[in-house]
Amino acid sequence: MSFSSAPRGARSGEKSIRGKKTKKQKREFRTSKKHPAKVERVDLPAVKARTLEGLSHLGTQKLSAGPGNYDLKHWLKSLSLLLDDFEEKMKDEKLPDGYSERRKEITERFSAGVDTSQITSEAEAIRKEEMEIMSTFDREKERIVARLNALRAEKEGRAKDVEAEKAALQEILAKRKSASFFSKLVGKSGPPTEPTEQKIRELEKAMASLDEEGMNLNKVRASIEREGGTPSGLYEQQWIRVDAIKARLKEIDVEVEEKLQLAKEREAAMASLSETISKIEVPEPPVQK
Repeated sequence: MSFSSAPRGARSGEKSIRGKKTKKQKREFRTSKKHPAKVERVDLPAVKARTLEGLSHLGTQKLSAGPGNYDLKHWLKSLSLLLDDFEEKMKDEKLPDGYSERRKEITERFSAGVDTSQITSEAEAIRKEEMEIMSTFDREKERIVARLNALRAEKEGRAKDVEAEKAALQEILAKRKSASFFSKLVGKSGPPTEPTEQKIRELEKAMASLDEEGMNLNKVRASIEREGGTPSGLYEQQWIRVDAIKARLKEIDVEVEEKLQLAKEREAAMASLSETISKIEVPEPPVQK
């Protein structure tokens, strides 16, 4: 009968360790066991229908020019995302002949943008013409205002001269009235009034001329300021031209907007691509029991 030399506590400890190792190995075996990944089938008819619906929307989508708006660049990005998703989902299916070429052709066509240089040049030219006409109005108005101020000052000066001459005439008349009877008998009735009266007439005529010039200048200013809203007077033709320029600029804005939309071209391109995709025959998804 043999006995182990190891202490009793040591032998029980070894059994405990071996038991723990065995449980750990079993646990690792259970947790490391791999299950096959569940393959999720794609509903290809739904993908096809969704893509055709997206193309129809892109064919009639309204674009907006200007920074931050939904322009042609954003539209192309939307088209690219739609087709990339379609191709990824349809990777197991054969795409119809001509699809890739058609997509490339459409992308290159709309990536080139729109040439609006000719109509933009016209807009710049007539805007410049309008600015020149308005600058002429401003310069002429400044000249008229300056001249009216000068006329006002000159008229005030002439009016004072008239008052002074009239006062002088009254003095002359008073002297002639007070002349002695003897002086009148010998033909001396006092200083003559004709020179002073003539000077007064000349001053009043000059004042009337200043008034007439002022009236004419005000008529010109009224034409520049387009009083009444309707072109008239000296600058009637210039205002008619300005109106024509403004009307043409509005037309150009509409034409540029239409060009940037490429509405007919985009609609035709999306219809063509839709026709190509419609030819793809995709299997119906299996019915789940």
